[in-house]
Amino acid sequence: MSTAIALPLTVLIAVALAHGTGSPTAPPTDSASPVNVVAPPADPSTVEPCAQILSGLPVQLDGLNPRIDQAPQSVAWGDPPVVLRCGVPRPAALMPDSTAQVIAVDGVNWLAQPSSGQTVFTVIDRSLYLDVSVPTKDQQPLATISDVITKVAELPAVCYVGTLPPAPSTLPLCTRRPG
Repeated sequence: MSTAIALPLTVLIAVALAHGTGSPTAPPTDSASPVNVVAPPADPSTVEPCAQILSGLPVQLDGLNPRIDQAPQSVAWGDPPVVLRCGVPRPAALMPDSTAQVIAVDGVNWLAQPSSGQTVFTVIDRSLYLDVSVPTKDQQPLATISDVITKVAELPAVCYVGTLPPAPSTLPLCTRRPG
């Protein structure tokens, strides 16, 4: 658990120190005020995969500067912030006969749930759920994050999305997978 907390904190401290010394290579933060993020519930099974994902994320996300964020297993960029939380609970909209939109990006399936002023995209086909809240005005950074999930963290799919499973497959339908 300490890795999941220490890693984002270490990155932010390094960025802050480099920025404070006038280093031209350190990206500036978008705001001095911290982002208030609701922390995902503590779950020991998500600590290691979340640490792999968080360590593989870029300091700047698709041109958005990092933000200070106090919640473990989360990071933020931009103003208004794009917020990634790792190890979140199963989304309520992920159920049989759901009409929620699913977007496949670079081999990762994201459940899209519009909310006031933002869309929350949740990874639904991996061993853990993670969500990314994206303000309506911003581009979706899902390709960059999908690449980290598949290439850096190497989290394989544990379920499938669609009407027919990929052949041969023993994977369950994502809406029917346990918790």
